[in-house]
Amino acid sequence: MSRHCPYPDLPALAAFLFMSLLPTVTLGDTVYWTWDRDILAKDLQGGDPYLVHHGPSDGRPMWIKVHDDQLFWSTYFPGQIWTSGLKGENPRILIDQGNDTVTRNIEFHNGQMYWANEVLGGIYK
Repeated sequence: MSRHCPYPDLPALAAFLFMSLLPTVTLGDTVYWTWDRDILAKDLQGGDPYLVHHGPSDGRPMWIKVHDDQLFWSTYFPGQIWTSGLKGENPRILIDQGNDTVTRNIEFHNGQMYWANEVLGGIYK
């Protein structure tokens, strides 16, 4: 199943402003963003947006981060942290905090991954 950016015909400025409302991250000339259950990417030098990861029905990506050539994202109910390659290869769950949690704000410092859990009210590593 092929999925594309829901608004591919928007002018560049409008698309940028629209995407600024969504969780986004850039790496070089590639921008990644979340849309519904999906993670999409686009080369800023041209080309069409492409699907990186299509998530399960209960795992809407909320936060996205690139670190060491890996993509990391957290999900909204259940509170999971996933990782994959930059093209979406080998997706897997790293952390599962349960169904009634919201994991946000993934950061890396001194070789450790940290994240905040909105429902549990803490910062974890």
